[in-house]
Amino acid sequence: MTKRGTKVLSHERFARVRQPDATVRELSAVREIAHALAHADRPDEVFQFALDRTSALIGASFASVYLVEGVSELMRLVAASNWPERHRPWLSEMRVRLGFGPSGEAAAERRIIEVPDVQADGGLEDWAEVGRELGFRSLVALPLQDARSALGAVTFYFAEPGVPAPERRQLMRLVADQMAAAAVRSQLVADLRRTAAALSEARDEIEALMQPRASHPLDETGMVEAVVSALGPAVSAAATAARSLRVGGAVGEGEHRAVTRPLEQAQGMLDDWQETFALRSGARAAGTDVVSPRELALAATGLADEWAGGAGVSVKLIPGDIAPIPTDRRKITRLLATLLLFAETRAPAEPVTLAIVADDGGGTVHFQVRDSGPDLGREQVEGLFDPLAPARVMGRHRINLALLRAMAAHLGGTLVAAALPGQGLQMTCSLPSTTRS
Repeated sequence: MTKRGTKVLSHERFARVRQPDATVRELSAVREIAHALAHADRPDEVFQFALDRTSALIGASFASVYLVEGVSELMRLVAASNWPERHRPWLSEMRVRLGFGPSGEAAAERRIIEVPDVQADGGLEDWAEVGRELGFRSLVALPLQDARSALGAVTFYFAEPGVPAPERRQLMRLVADQMAAAAVRSQLVADLRRTAAALSEARDEIEALMQPRASHPLDETGMVEAVVSALGPAVSAAATAARSLRVGGAVGEGEHRAVTRPLEQAQGMLDDWQETFALRSGARAAGTDVVSPRELALAATGLADEWAGGAGVSVKLIPGDIAPIPTDRRKITRLLATLLLFAETRAPAEPVTLAIVADDGGGTVHFQVRDSGPDLGREQVEGLFDPLAPARVMGRHRINLALLRAMAAHLGGTLVAAALPGQGLQMTCSLPSTTRS
């Protein structure tokens, strides 16, 4: 007898009422797993989380994830959930050969392998003993794959015989697909890391090639060819991997920057050197505008602010009263803006001084950019214009002083640096005030 208003539910009716709650839990778990796999700095490290969440929902006793090792026929265990305690010490040594056993077959044949009862399957006599030892009767192995190849497998082991309900099978497939995507991204990241190491080796090779050798010196043409030969293939490989990484899906921001920054630096280095040598050889044409030095200084200050990403560069301008000069407006503006950024990086808390003066004869205009940063020795000042010195980075802008010196020469002028003991550093770009024939 029951109280008034109380309903008695049959087991079947109770299951139907509870089902929406279970579905909500499963969808919540899928979202959590997808987010973790997509945004982890190292996707393989969250396989454990995915296994634990999924195993609890589908009632698996334990589970494991295997990934193919390089180009070998072996898969290594990368994650294991709730394995029997006495077997855990050997998990790191576990390897599964493609095509052998349920996990190996699932990976090699790229299909789901279900074993309803290892004790009753005549083709798995060896697994019957393993099942008794580990305490499972049935299992489901799902392939991890992309469009081109097998990546590995995820396998769930159950204490009772039988096959999973359709909704449980669907959940396992969703998780396997997410793991596969994470494995692809993880492999692409590994490829990029190897490429980054290759870029570092290429830089060492370039430095060796650029060292003065009396017996076999390199002219500028040979220098460019050596740079392109040593660095070009590595940059190209990294660019391909980076594009694949973006296509493959999102990775953690920190990891993305870690693996793509060497590419950006190397590509920028290559572009800078090529531009430098092109300017020196006269392969680039300079435009001619007649423009006020004060206008150039104001334009350069605005551009430096823009490059600084809104942070602003504090500039004390001493413009002088100087007539317009013939020069390439765009190039000199970029040159001066870069010098302002360079000065700001040396003394971020102090204003940069930009003074414009003319020599006594009036044939040359000097743009003097002065900072109040730390003192530099003579060798350090000379090294500022070394084409092999790493370019400084501020926001999205690279500061390569060797390129700036080549640009100044291209405009018929000079760029020199002078240490001011106790007062900082002064960079002076000197340009002709009249057109030279």
